[in-house]
Amino acid sequence: CFLLFSISMRSITPEEVHEAARLAGLTVAPEKLERFANGIAACAEGQCVLGVCIAGFGDCDARLDNGCETDLRSTANRCGTCTTVCSAKANATAACVTGTCTLSCTTGFADLDGIPTNGCEVDLQTDPAHCGATAQPCPARANATSTCVAGACGFRCLPWFSDCDGNPGNGCEVDVRTD
Repeated sequence: CFLLFSISMRSITPEEVHEAARLAGLTVAPEKLERFANGIAACAEGQCVLGVCIAGFGDCDARLDNGCETDLRSTANRCGTCTTVCSAKANATAACVTGTCTLSCTTGFADLDGIPTNGCEVDLQTDPAHCGATAQPCPARANATSTCVAGACGFRCLPWFSDCDGNPGNGCEVDVRTD
């Protein structure tokens, strides 16, 4: 007995059958094929067993009746393998894209360090070094500390200084102890 599994969302092409069989080290006579879901099964000691799943699919529930039921290319709780779970991280949602876990940052956050385990670590609404967008620092002002509020740059005068003329370009220009 030799079974081709194919009751999935699409039909398996003859090329996929022969490629899956080749990867499993099997030779397949076309007249010996039967169809099931996304894989090839073979007989072992008189019993039909699943031999191999076609690329991108997995037999994650170990049930013969539904073959290789899981699309490992896009299933977040079975991404690339039956045991890989894409986990959401700080300020991000997880997805499985072509069998690889990816993160999508929540609006207003960014992943600048490229380390998936800490998610999207930069708050673009409050970080003066990345205010409103990545690599968009708030300008330094005289006698002031740069701020970022709701993604817009601002500044806060240091103690004993004030912005008396309202011109942000010259920062906090007046020392109130001497003026």
